[in-house]
Amino acid sequence: MLKQTFFDLNGPYLSFIEQPVGVTITNGESVTLVGIASASFKTGVSIDSPDAPDNPAVSSGSLTYQWYEVGVGGAADKVVVDDVNINGVISGAGTTALTIAQAISPQDDGKEYYVVANYTPSTILCSRQISPQTGVKITDKVIGSSSPYYGQSDADAQIYNYLWDNYFYFDFDGDGIVSPTDGAMFMRLVHGPAFDGKLLSGMSAGDVLPISANATRTGVDDEETEALIRTFYNNHRDNTTIDRGTYNGSAIGNKNVYDIDANDSVSFSGDGMMMARVFGYWQNGANAIPTDEILDPDDGGPAVWNGSTWELSTTTTGDAPNEPVSSGIATITIYSMLEITSQPTNQQSAASVDESESEFYVGARVSGGNIGDNITYQWYITEASNVYNIKTLYRFYDQTSYDHYCSDNGNPASGYYSQGGLCSLFTEQAPGTYYYYDCLFCVCGVDASC
Repeated sequence: MLKQTFFDLNGPYLSFIEQPVGVTITNGESVTLVGIASASFKTGVSIDSPDAPDNPAVSSGSLTYQWYEVGVGGAADKVVVDDVNINGVISGAGTTALTIAQAISPQDDGKEYYVVANYTPSTILCSRQISPQTGVKITDKVIGSSSPYYGQSDADAQIYNYLWDNYFYFDFDGDGIVSPTDGAMFMRLVHGPAFDGKLLSGMSAGDVLPISANATRTGVDDEETEALIRTFYNNHRDNTTIDRGTYNGSAIGNKNVYDIDANDSVSFSGDGMMMARVFGYWQNGANAIPTDEILDPDDGGPAVWNGSTWELSTTTTGDAPNEPVSSGIATITIYSMLEITSQPTNQQSAASVDESESEFYVGARVSGGNIGDNITYQWYITEASNVYNIKTLYRFYDQTSYDHYCSDNGNPASGYYSQGGLCSLFTEQAPGTYYYYDCLFCVCGVDASC
């Protein structure tokens, strides 16, 4: 079973919490497909155990997305890219939401899309762990029995916080980073005169300590560098005290800055070892104390030697064991729109024995197609059509002479009153009709035709 670490080294399990759903639209409308994945940590997660119980770890990595169009006729699936130079303006191809504006039929009808999610691990810089230390390995077998923290469940937390609170005093070479070099220096400084003149070189060739190019306490040679470092250490050992406050209801008081466990003594095997268990210890060309096996939770340390300087280490979260993951497929269905591109116009021809013909034309197309493509036509005659203009014929009556007349002028002549509209007449000759004149002479002197 994989061990879950604070830095999520095992990586999360990816799954989709929202699948893209197919849509049906009319031609020219916009459509947005949404697919959202999540990264969750499992106990003992693997590709074969996606249903393992939830782990409380929180992902510090990020999810990336890429939309694809399903290939047609066995063709390979195509990567979707944002594009504004086509009919359907595409955007969001690398996000959770793919938008196709003005989807057109038949070009976009029936297209299928899906999104693929990947996990990008995060890089975490070694730094003080804010969550309290819950382990016991920092102080195990090295804390003084007279220490106020001895036998206490939070002893490791107390020592860890103290060291980070007073970080400056343990940066012996002055490069700004408390490294395994500083860890080894501290143990040699508190060991006694055995390391006089050998603070940097140690007792053997494998004990030579790397000094950072960024170190500020360096001289022209090892001897001068050692003198500067010892001056820094001796000054604070002899003059710097730290108020340790109150613990479990009792005042600890001021203690020497290097008396890490506050037991009124500074020792190689006690204070030296506790400091090295937090910040590392250089020996035989490498860090000899794996702090990730001691700290709980781990803070990503110790610092890493890059050949010339010490760097705060970086920890990368693990890849998702089941990535990439693909969503379901969503299909876009577009109803085609039939549009008239050119309307028929009125035609006029004289009646004759040959029955001269009038021709009418109309153009139509299906959205996205060419005029006339796969379109059938059927003409109809609409009886109520206003293709042939009409006007109303009015009837007028004289109550004295009982005379009457008809006219398209709605205003009656003097002495006449209107009986309203009599009928409607075509202003041009309509198909199937004949000219007919009936001229009357009325006392009103008005000629009427009907």
